[in-house]
Amino acid sequence: MNLTKNESIDFIKMNGERCPDIFNYYYDLNIFYTPMIILGGFVGNFLSFLVLSTTHLKMRSSSYYLAALALSDSGYLVTVVVIYCSVSEFFELYNIEGFCQFVTYLSSVCSFLSVWLTVAFTTERFIAVRYPLQRQYMCTISRAKTIVFSLTFIAAITQIHVLWTSGLVLHEEIHYCSIKQDYRVLGNITNLLDTMFTCAIPTILILFMNVVIAHSVFKSRNILMQGTQEDERLSSDRVRFHHVSSQSSDSTRNSDPEYSTSSRRLKNDHYSLRRNRSTRPTSLQIQHNINKMLLVISSVFITLNFPSYVIRAMYYYNLVVGIKPPHTTSMNCAHQFAMLLFYTNFSINFLLYAVCGKSFRACLKKMLRDFCRKLM
Repeated sequence: MNLTKNESIDFIKMNGERCPDIFNYYYDLNIFYTPMIILGGFVGNFLSFLVLSTTHLKMRSSSYYLAALALSDSGYLVTVVVIYCSVSEFFELYNIEGFCQFVTYLSSVCSFLSVWLTVAFTTERFIAVRYPLQRQYMCTISRAKTIVFSLTFIAAITQIHVLWTSGLVLHEEIHYCSIKQDYRVLGNITNLLDTMFTCAIPTILILFMNVVIAHSVFKSRNILMQGTQEDERLSSDRVRFHHVSSQSSDSTRNSDPEYSTSSRRLKNDHYSLRRNRSTRPTSLQIQHNINKMLLVISSVFITLNFPSYVIRAMYYYNLVVGIKPPHTTSMNCAHQFAMLLFYTNFSINFLLYAVCGKSFRACLKKMLRDFCRKLM
């Protein structure tokens, strides 16, 4: 059971021998769900990129990581389209010399970027939460741009080996794209390193930082709730104050100028206090919303990728101890389901932004309204 990235065709090319017990279910899922992933992913990533790069959200450094993530996810979906169409016999590109290497390289670069861009914006939120005084110096737009370009360069360089280790391999008189036989040992080593640097290490980092961020989210939520309760109490006090004031006789107010002065002073104090209470949580509310949205994104990322990580870990553990990986029905079915979740990860972020990001929803609505006005 080879779990290399360039053999992800194993999931898309499902047949009765690989998963006979639930073949019909997987076949229907492949026919309908995979195109939904592709189409929904392209549309969602395109809209996400526009919202994050053209609206006022571009003033946030985290938006640059998310915009780059939308591009890398779309790049990976291009490889899924090529493989799916090749397997479905719409057109053949994947198993053609040259296209094989390019598709494999593109999938490797984009999956690397998807992982480490997630680590990057999670790290930024961790710094903002753990070291708030350093946030304005470390979590800047210029630094975000530098990190995005650096990660892109590292991905392009570290994955370049697949351009010569991948190629067409003859198996049962059929040529298909895989690791060349002469590079099997090197391929196993590079895939093991890839598993460590795109699976194990990022997972540990994200899980650790998410615990700290989650603690901050719940803590800020409590503070905001306390502020809301305080505002409600002040509002109630103000209503009672007006009620008491209205009960006072006009003669008292006219005969006692000090009463009128103290009454106005008390009223102004209430207005000022309530106004300060209402504006104070604004910055905290913004940071709370950002933390919550990015926490959800990174958590969903881990959830959708974790099954494939486990199967890859099992494969390489068997490889290290010298046990041939089992080609059992249950293992093949688990692999196929894990790859389904893995592919879903590249098309779901737009939905997460729309559900969890209040500012994102507002900017999306405004962008669509402006676009419709221009058409009309």
